[in-house]
Amino acid sequence: MEPEIKPAFPPRISLWPLALLGIPLFAWSYISSRIPRQATSKAEHPQDSPKIKCGDGIIKVDIVSQVPPTPSENENSNGSKECTPLWRKIAEIAIAIGTLGLLLVNIFLASYTSTSARAAKRSVELAGKNARMDQRAWVAVSDIPPDFQKNKDWKVRIIFKNTGKTPAKDFVIKAIGEAVAKGQKPNQEERTLPGRGIIAPDGLFHSNLSVSSGYDWNSTDLIIHGRIDYDSVFGCSHWTEFCYHFIPDENSGGGFAPCDSGNDIDNNPP
Repeated sequence: MEPEIKPAFPPRISLWPLALLGIPLFAWSYISSRIPRQATSKAEHPQDSPKIKCGDGIIKVDIVSQVPPTPSENENSNGSKECTPLWRKIAEIAIAIGTLGLLLVNIFLASYTSTSARAAKRSVELAGKNARMDQRAWVAVSDIPPDFQKNKDWKVRIIFKNTGKTPAKDFVIKAIGEAVAKGQKPNQEERTLPGRGIIAPDGLFHSNLSVSSGYDWNSTDLIIHGRIDYDSVFGCSHWTEFCYHFIPDENSGGGFAPCDSGNDIDNNPP
């Protein structure tokens, strides 16, 4: 009975092509910056070591090879530092900025997607609740046609109607009719009336109520009050309180009208 509602999520923006393009550019720049340049150096011939004369006439010669250290990757053979090409600096800066921008965009996109998902979930829940509210049973008093005679006991017929779109289940009615002094409030305890079961959508249920005391139009008020409890097909309990008082009329005989208080319905979930 509950309509199916499909959530509509916002379209995702694909940024993987930019990421795939940035990876090889960054790798090429990094690798190229790490390749050492070939540096040429002139080998210096070892200088002749001084001859040492010993007493027996033997000459010892110490030969030490003097090889200059290999120049660093950022220095030329003459000791001057090499300058990095401008295009490489621009490329590295561009790649760094692009990578940072891509990270920020992904963070923003993840936050936006999460927020949109929560909003969509709330929207679906609210739509489902509204749909159940529209479909649930609503039971209230439809009419109270009295069968009365002045100064005699009364018999009152209360007609309940389900104005909802689904059945009302397991209903229980409690009500009582009181003849009270004019201007006074009813105080008698309500009693359970016969009847229990299901009231179909747009269906009626008639419940008879007897008032055991005489009714004098001039000195007393006749008040009918009570409550009906029932369940919806969605598994929630509901209730309706009602209160009506009789308004006499010499010509038409009179009829019942709602009291100033005592009429209310529940705020339970559907």
